[in-house]
Amino acid sequence: MAYDGGSPAGPLKFNFDQILRNFVAYGPPAWKQAMGFEPGEQNAGGVWEGIITDEQVGQFIRQKAYGGTMVWAINPDPNLLPKSAHWAPILAKALNGIIEPTWYNGKVPTYSKCNPQTGW
Repeated sequence: MAYDGGSPAGPLKFNFDQILRNFVAYGPPAWKQAMGFEPGEQNAGGVWEGIITDEQVGQFIRQKAYGGTMVWAINPDPNLLPKSAHWAPILAKALNGIIEPTWYNGKVPTYSKCNPQTGW
């Protein structure tokens, strides 16, 4: 797992193409791997590369038949992370259109709804 993060010299810079290639070279096959994205404010001093970069990486993931993508977190608190709260659903929708996910194991399950106040 690789995360954007800070360092004493400033935000770390990642070559996402190389990260994905390294995981394939030293880990499970590409179709089992997904890359996570954290739009907006970042933890540990990281700096978001922006939606254009995330969409380009999403295109690469699709073209190279990687397992997919995920957005961290999909429901950030707008009072604490206003940029993340704004960008997370936009990025999720954009990546959904790029990746066009399918359910690989038969029929898509039907999930019950959760009460956001109680978690049940």
